[in-house]
Amino acid sequence: MHGIKPVMMNVDMACYPVSDNQEPIRIYTLGRFSVKTDHHEDVTRKKSKPLELLKAIIAHGGRQVSCEKIMTSLWPYVDGDCARRSFDTTLHRLRRLLGDPRAITLHNGLLTLDTDRVWVDAWAFDRLAGQILKLNRHGPADLNQLIRQQNELLEYYQGPFLGQEYERPWTLGYRERLHQRLVRALHQLGDYWIQHKMWDVAIACYEYGIQTDPLRETFYQRLMQLYMRLNRHADTAEIYQRCRKALAFNLGVTPSGDTIALYRQCAEA
Repeated sequence: MHGIKPVMMNVDMACYPVSDNQEPIRIYTLGRFSVKTDHHEDVTRKKSKPLELLKAIIAHGGRQVSCEKIMTSLWPYVDGDCARRSFDTTLHRLRRLLGDPRAITLHNGLLTLDTDRVWVDAWAFDRLAGQILKLNRHGPADLNQLIRQQNELLEYYQGPFLGQEYERPWTLGYRERLHQRLVRALHQLGDYWIQHKMWDVAIACYEYGIQTDPLRETFYQRLMQLYMRLNRHADTAEIYQRCRKALAFNLGVTPSGDTIALYRQCAEA
């Protein structure tokens, strides 16, 4: 995932001030896990259990997360009192590791990451995806600003939540939610660029979707439809073959009837 390039265009960015994000603690969770404190120190190489706690808090939403839910996630086979002692000790160590005890609040059995002191890439991605998914609801968009948002979205999404190699049952729900947000945002963007006849940007959107999720046929289908619209039949056939090979290699299945129908339509054109 780190090799995927954001969709870039030559746009005058001077009128769009870039936030300097002065939050002292920056947490990167998409495609990797990295924590940087106000002194730009990466603490990810430190002791693992406090960082496991931090990951669990974010995976469960980061706001008003039940301590019981965290203890069940991290200490599933430990009895109540021991789990509570382990939780208290680990939370204390995590606060020391972050260098700011106020970064994580505990109130009435609920944990919250203080957004004034902590920035999380998954949250920034989620907010931006939400804005993109509201396209067409508020009239025409500023195309330059939309391109900027698209670039930011793809820059944030460096891969699945906590990376492919990190598999814990309590990560899967949040990981899938963020991935589905990306898929929906890419479809929305691609459709929007087609409406405005910005073919190259739409193609780049769908290509990014294929790289991100090579088994999702809708990206292949929309790209095939676009190439057919542009009378690029050789490109349409090439996309179909990529889809067929990806599905056969990874799942041992053939493309759906809709995808095959598009290919036949292209072959008959």
